[in-house]
Amino acid sequence: MEFTKIDGTVIKDVAQYLRDYIESKDGEIDIMIGCDSLPKAQKYATYTTVIAIYTVGKGAHLMYQRETRVKTKDLYDRLWKEVVRSMEVAKYLKSQGILDIKKIRGLDMHLHVDVNPDPGNGANKSNAVFESAVGFITSMGFKCSTKPDAPAASYAADCICRGKEIAGFTE
Repeated sequence: MEFTKIDGTVIKDVAQYLRDYIESKDGEIDIMIGCDSLPKAQKYATYTTVIAIYTVGKGAHLMYQRETRVKTKDLYDRLWKEVVRSMEVAKYLKSQGILDIKKIRGLDMHLHVDVNPDPGNGANKSNAVFESAVGFITSMGFKCSTKPDAPAASYAADCICRGKEIAGFTE
């Protein structure tokens, strides 16, 4: 599975890269995975999936994967595809033994979903997939965070998707 670092360096084998990176760090590590999308012309979207490796108290290291011109039917479909992309990365990393690394806090990954738990009288449209997303992620054995506590999706993936500068992340 191929990802790209913020500096543009391509990572051909993200699982091996994560193993090496985590083993080189002192302290506990959190792995956060999130995805955000940017709709284009109502029928397509650009998706950016982020892996954030947070060394507790020292900052986060980001890598991302971007897909463009992905067909979407509607808002629900577009948001659900964000959840699926995050889950695919989490399952891949788990299958590659990443959660066996003892430095990972709680030996778990956190999936960050850019959905709002508050329906806001219909104003928070991302609430449409909230229950389905949280249920799906937790049923697969992963931890789930949503707005406003999901920076891998609602901040990092959003910034990369929109081509904005990312402040507060290392490397």
